[in-house]
Amino acid sequence: MAIRVAHVNVARGYRGGERQTELLIRELVGTDVHQTLVARDGAPLARRLRDLDELRIRTISGNPLGVARATCDVDLVHVHEGRSVYGAYLRWLLTKTPYIITRRVNNPIREHWFGHQAYERAACVAAVAPQVADVVRRYEPRTRVQVIHSASSGFQADDAKAAAIRASFAGKFLVGHVGALDNAQKGQEYIIRVAEQIQDSHPDVQFVLVGGGVIVYAFARAWPSALSYGMAVAVSVLMVPILWNQYLVLMLLPLLLVASRARPRWLPAIPYLLMWPTGIGLLLALGSWMVPGVLFWTARRGADEAPSR
Repeated sequence: MAIRVAHVNVARGYRGGERQTELLIRELVGTDVHQTLVARDGAPLARRLRDLDELRIRTISGNPLGVARATCDVDLVHVHEGRSVYGAYLRWLLTKTPYIITRRVNNPIREHWFGHQAYERAACVAAVAPQVADVVRRYEPRTRVQVIHSASSGFQADDAKAAAIRASFAGKFLVGHVGALDNAQKGQEYIIRVAEQIQDSHPDVQFVLVGGGVIVYAFARAWPSALSYGMAVAVSVLMVPILWNQYLVLMLLPLLLVASRARPRWLPAIPYLLMWPTGIGLLLALGSWMVPGVLFWTARRGADEAPSR
């Protein structure tokens, strides 16, 4: 008996959760599962799956009402990210369509009545790790939780590229970290702290951070120290999911490096500006002439006031 399933993932970018969504959809092609993808308009996930003729793709703005409307004709809703849980709950209130939630992060769930209702009514919550399951159970003990680990992407190592990376750090013992540049979830600030602590005792150790995303607080805070001590942190920005973040990162990155020598107090606050869409038009308009001047003035002032060595 065929079943109609809607996969809901309205993330703006493409990270681990979106890859897991894609892997599941592709694996179910050719089975008795008729699949619909509900994705954010313009997001990478929908573009990556347009080659599947068996998949219906519905793009929405990402709000819960849009999720509820887009899942009106299915038998099961599978929510792949936290934003859409409430849309699935609204659909359940309207038509009693069951829904399951896949939760991938161990961040605390926002505390409010609507959230408790949404998690309690879920047919099941699939947690990718026991720690994630513990977060869900503490939040709502009546939730049915199962630990289901992430699937393997099946990537193959490129020996030539691996050799090129090693050659660029000849004589170094490489310590690599591959993951989104999101300190809140990945905690790269701890890697940077360790690098600072062992840079004198173990100068042959080279930390290489590879990932995509916006610059986060840990990097803005750690770069001044890293530069002043000559520690190189290689960061390969493979993707910047939001256009305005990409523009601002490219505009501010050289200036951040200059200002870092003076260590202005406000430097760690800049990445937060990159993460907020509100007022982005004004920032783009004013930042092109005002931000460089402010950064340059602060860097010069800090340099003049710094004690000579």
